Amino acid sequence: MPTIVFVIPNQCTLLDLAGPVQVFEEARAQGAPVELAYVQYQTQARSSAGLAFAPVPHFSTVTLQAGDLVVVPGVADGALPTAAENEHAEFYAWLRALPEQGVALCSVCTGAFLLGAAGLLCGRTCTTHWQHVAALQATFPDSRVLADRLFVHDRGVYTSAGIAAGIDLALALVEERFGPLLTYKVSRRLVLYYRRNGLHGQVSVYLDHRNHLHPGVHRAQDYLLDHLAENPTLEVLAEIAHSSPRNLTRLFRQHTGVSINDFSTKIRTEAARTLVATSNLTRQAIAERCGFRDPRQLQRLLARAA
Repeated sequence: MPTIVFVIPNQCTLLDLAGPVQVFEEARAQGAPVELAYVQYQTQARSSAGLAFAPVPHFSTVTLQAGDLVVVPGVADGALPTAAENEHAEFYAWLRALPEQGVALCSVCTGAFLLGAAGLLCGRTCTTHWQHVAALQATFPDSRVLADRLFVHDRGVYTSAGIAAGIDLALALVEERFGPLLTYKVSRRLVLYYRRNGLHGQVSVYLDHRNHLHPGVHRAQDYLLDHLAENPTLEVLAEIAHSSPRNLTRLFRQHTGVSINDFSTKIRTEAARTLVATSNLTRQAIAERCGFRDPRQLQRLLARAA
C-alpha cells in the first residue's frame, strides 16, 4: 500500500496542502489502496493565513519505500528558501535521497523552492506559480523553469503551478497510479473539472462529455459506466435519470454533445482496450464483460478506435 506523505512547512499555503490531500483522501474512499501521512521539519508550523497546526511527526520518523510519494506545498513569499540556505540541511538531504529510493517528489506552487534548496531541480525541467517563475530560475540557474504549465514531470520530480494547479497535479497522479476511471470518480465526487497539462496526453474517455451540471444525465452516465456488461436499455437509463426515454435522449445530446449510444460505445470500447492490454482474458470474455455481442464486434470497434 503506497504512502502519500505531506510535508507541512511553516507559513505553508492552505490550499496547496488541503487541495491535494482531499484528492488523495477521496481516491482512498473510492478504493485506491493508499495511506496518508503528515510530517514536519520545523519545531512549529503555522499556515500563511495564521492557522496553527497540531504537532505532527518529524520527517526522520517516517520510513518510505519505492512507489511512495512526498508532497511539498508552497509557502508565503517571506518564507521562501534561498539556494544558500543551510538551516534545514538535514531535511533537504532527506528530500534529496528520496528519488534514489524510488520515492516520487511533488511540489505545489512555491514548494518548488524547497525542492530547489535540496538540489533536486539541478538539471531538471520544472515550473511554479507564474509570479515566481523568474525568481525560481534566478535562484536555481541550473534548472529549466517553464511558464504557462499546470505541472511538469522530470525523472521522479513533479512540480506544479500556482495553488489550484496542485489539485490538477494530484488528479494526474491518481490517474497515473490508479487509472482514468477512478480519477473520473474522484473529480466527479469533488465537483472538479480535470484540467490536463498540454503535454499530458489525450483526455480520458471517462472524463469526456462530463462538463455539464444536469444531474439526471450524470446519473445515466454513471449507470452506464457501472453496468458495462449489461449494456442497459434506454428505458432503464430513463428510469435512472427520472425522465422519459424520449426526453432523456434529447437531454443527453443537449448536455453532452453526443448520443447515448455513442457515449456507451466509447466507454465500453475503452474498457475493452484496457482489458486487452492488461489482462490475460480471452476476447470472448472481454466482449462479455464490456457488453459486446461477440469478439468480432469488439475487434471492429477496437480497430476503428485505433
